[in-house]
Amino acid sequence: MITHYGLRWEADEVSWGGRGDDPEEMLGTTQPQPFGSYGDDTYAAQTGRNFGNFSGIYCLYGGGMLEYCGATGPGTTLFEGLRMHWQKTLQGRWWTFSWFGYDPRDAADARRGALPELAGFAEAHGIPDLISRPEIPGAIEVRQVAHPESNYMAPARIAAILDELIAIYEAKVAEKERSP
Repeated sequence: MITHYGLRWEADEVSWGGRGDDPEEMLGTTQPQPFGSYGDDTYAAQTGRNFGNFSGIYCLYGGGMLEYCGATGPGTTLFEGLRMHWQKTLQGRWWTFSWFGYDPRDAADARRGALPELAGFAEAHGIPDLISRPEIPGAIEVRQVAHPESNYMAPARIAAILDELIAIYEAKVAEKERSP
């Protein structure tokens, strides 16, 4: 049984690990996002739970198109499946993903969440319908939280960097105009 799901998460906001002691985590929260806070540094910096240890199915998107759908195998986590496609088999072809899963470490979830049931769920609902707006009885939607070790830069930080670059450019242009 699917207990949690995340829609259109950004791959750049996941900490894929691989550099020293970087964590391997995909963080999310079940708390509602404050109105008007998308891209707000405060919201992006909040702590989240690691959902990478879940088992389930996932869909990868590149350029607004569905690239691939996969499922975790026995003993494999969502994070491991996603990382394999991020770093190897589908590298550079996808940037966002949706996932639908359960926590195999939770005894109640493990009893209810057999992978064949997940595959049957995807077939019964149809992948396009499932990813557009799922109606999953009893499942909780998880919103992504940018990992502090990820490549994510909040829009406010990007705007500040752009303002700084524009100021440097304008100073150089003004200096050039003053020179003979």
